Amino acid sequence: MGLRVEYLIIGFLVVMSSSLFLLDTGSVDPIESNASTELIFENFSLIELNEEGVAQQLSGSFALKDKRYFALNDINVTYQKSHHLVAKQAHYQDKFIYFDDRVEIFREDGVHFETKGLSYALDRGSIQSPKAFSLEMNRSRITGEGLHYNLNSKRIWADHIHANIIFE
Repeated sequence: MGLRVEYLIIGFLVVMSSSLFLLDTGSVDPIESNASTELIFENFSLIELNEEGVAQQLSGSFALKDKRYFALNDINVTYQKSHHLVAKQAHYQDKFIYFDDRVEIFREDGVHFETKGLSYALDRGSIQSPKAFSLEMNRSRITGEGLHYNLNSKRIWADHIHANIIFE
């Protein structure tokens, strides 16, 4: 008398289902990675558009995204095609770009700023630097501290200003 295939399949299913009920199915805590790097970008551009076209553009050679911020290298932030913020390193966090080292600001009308650190509020179009800065326009030079600059109105104010202004 031979064994029928149906009996073998039924036996196999009974053994499998009983083993599933007898196994300990307690939950296991997930393993979290210690590495915080989430994304890496190379030679990138981010563009913000409005009704008139390009409102802002951020380009760079390298960006590393971790859990809290983006670390940026060789960046150029262009605001309404009239202002360029250029730096070797910065980081982006919570709608601000923080430049911790030398940063230069070029305007289309020839005004040139330089400072050793500033914060740029992307949503307000404003710059603040508690550090010393220099501003050059034509052949005039202005230095000071506590720079505040509104990119929309082009209004600039600062503390402890020293100026060498040349009229031509």
